[in-house]
Amino acid sequence: MKRFGILLFVAMFGLVLACGSGEEKKAADKPATPPVKAEKAAPSAPSAAPALPAMPKEKQTRIGYAGPIEKTTLNNSYFRQVLFTGKHSQLVVMCLQPGEEIGKEMHANVDQFFRIENGNAKFIFGEKEEHHVGDGDAVVVPAGTNHNVINMSSVKPLKLYTIYTPPVHPDGTVHKTKAEAEAAEHH
Repeated sequence: MKRFGILLFVAMFGLVLACGSGEEKKAADKPATPPVKAEKAAPSAPSAAPALPAMPKEKQTRIGYAGPIEKTTLNNSYFRQVLFTGKHSQLVVMCLQPGEEIGKEMHANVDQFFRIENGNAKFIFGEKEEHHVGDGDAVVVPAGTNHNVINMSSVKPLKLYTIYTPPVHPDGTVHKTKAEAEAAEHH
């Protein structure tokens, strides 16, 4: 039954992406602009995370995202990096350091899908409901739900990706650390 729920969500998400107002066709007729590339850390900064590998040219499109999401997620060591922003959805990879948490948050009109690629996490819904998840698990947080995600490991980073419907962060957002993300959100 759990798999059916996940498959149903993925099918509904695909339907949202497939449906459009026709503006996507109009946008496709315009000249393409180059995709936003991840920031590259200065070579002298030993604590800086490496930039994600660029997608091969044949995978880059203005219409959608196609790429090795598992590999991209596992290679990411930034707190947050937006990979794709569409009209109705946004794909973001995240890395929470040992013991780190996203922090209590609530998106009034945004559903959020999470997939854990590596590590163990505790998801808290409201004040009482907890879910412990790990490699390969998925979690859906409905709009209007107070939630938090906590990396349960004291030694290993938590690697995950999330899909927001609709988008939440500016396209191309890269926050190397949680502190950087918090500073950006308070401006």
